Amino acid sequence: MRRPGSFLMFFTSTIAFTCFTTFNLIGQEQHDFDRLMIKRQADCSEVSYNCGMEFIRLLEENKSDSVKLLLRYWEDKCGMREPVYRAKILLALLQNEYDDSLLTEGSLNNIFNYQNRMDIIKNSTHYTYDNYKSYFGYIPPGQEFDRFTQDLAKSLKKRFNPETKEYALADFYGENSEKIFEKIQNSTFGESVLAKEYESAVKKFAKMPELHFSWITGVWIPTGKLSKLGVHPDIGYQAGIKHKKMNYDLTMTFKFLNSPNEYYARRVSTGTSPELTNHFFGGHIGFDVGRDMYYR
Repeated sequence: MRRPGSFLMFFTSTIAFTCFTTFNLIGQEQHDFDRLMIKRQADCSEVSYNCGMEFIRLLEENKSDSVKLLLRYWEDKCGMREPVYRAKILLALLQNEYDDSLLTEGSLNNIFNYQNRMDIIKNSTHYTYDNYKSYFGYIPPGQEFDRFTQDLAKSLKKRFNPETKEYALADFYGENSEKIFEKIQNSTFGESVLAKEYESAVKKFAKMPELHFSWITGVWIPTGKLSKLGVHPDIGYQAGIKHKKMNYDLTMTFKFLNSPNEYYARRVSTGTSPELTNHFFGGHIGFDVGRDMYYR
């Protein structure tokens, strides 16, 4: 028969062991959370740069199947950004696998994005990229990836008929990034998503109000009894808004220089008798409403 003291010691030891085990498991679990929280994630700036360089290497080694896997990985990690979109188009042209399904929704945005990239290169404003790295897909303008894709597009253009979509895309990515809208307008892209997006964008912006401002210059030539006042320059400005076919403008012009002939004039503020003077200054303020006769 156990003594009460032995039972108490056994019970105390059991409680202590249980607490130790529990706290040890909690500490280990906490340690696992810490490891999860500091796990390094793939950064798009690194992924995009490395994928761009790998794209060049694989194409130079004629490993087209590997390029497809690479572009799928790149898109999964960073989304369908302009450099990925461009690489897919050029790969399809290279393998003679182009079809309109590649012109997915958002194609027009990628077109504008590439044109903005070309503007940075043309104007040597590369510092702009530092503030818009995400917008440009983390591929610096004018470097290896851009030079390679431009050279590739120029060589691909020679394969296609100038009236085809393939030629238009190769020409766009090669050396004529401004001419693609002419191709869209003359139905080269037919009923593709790109053509529909362009038409939708034109209709949207055509309906938006337009603000405008202009300078006005001219000559005021009076006739009849007013001819004595002489000819005077007339300058001013016009500011207004245009909505669809209607124009609404505020116009202000001023005439100046002294008259070549003296004439009689009465000061309105004093109401005295007319005085002989050659001083002249005139103005015009008006509100004009107009409508476009031909609207395209």
